[in-house]
Amino acid sequence: MHISRSFTVDAPADQVVTALLSSELAAKRMALLGVTEFDHNVEGNTAVTHATIPADKLPSQASAFVKNGVDATVKALAAGHTVNYTLDLKGAPVDLTWTVALTDGTPTSADLEADFKVKIPIMGAKIEQRAAAWVDRLLNSEVRSIEEVLAG
Repeated sequence: MHISRSFTVDAPADQVVTALLSSELAAKRMALLGVTEFDHNVEGNTAVTHATIPADKLPSQASAFVKNGVDATVKALAAGHTVNYTLDLKGAPVDLTWTVALTDGTPTSADLEADFKVKIPIMGAKIEQRAAAWVDRLLNSEVRSIEEVLAG
């Protein structure tokens, strides 16, 4: 399933890219998931977050398929005003990649393009549609978190 959304952040694009790679934003993302133990490393224009997420912290639909939880790694690679993400979920039949492309201005405009695939025969497309219903809610939380990081 392909997902496209746009949002704005009241900061210059360079600062938004820095926030997208930051440990502070990674911590806010993990807090939303109820995950307290994770690793986040930034080296240059690359950030990697790794966490083990117990099944009881996953949505009920997901926990039915991943009874032992998931081992999640998110890699973010910034190139100019674009940040490309990949999510590797060991133990879950999911592929997710997304890109945030920023256009400098006041405020900064951001275009999010994501590809989400659930690899479960017959039920995958239905699960993708249910998950897509959460995109706007998650994106609103993400924008608030980015703005909080930028505010210091």
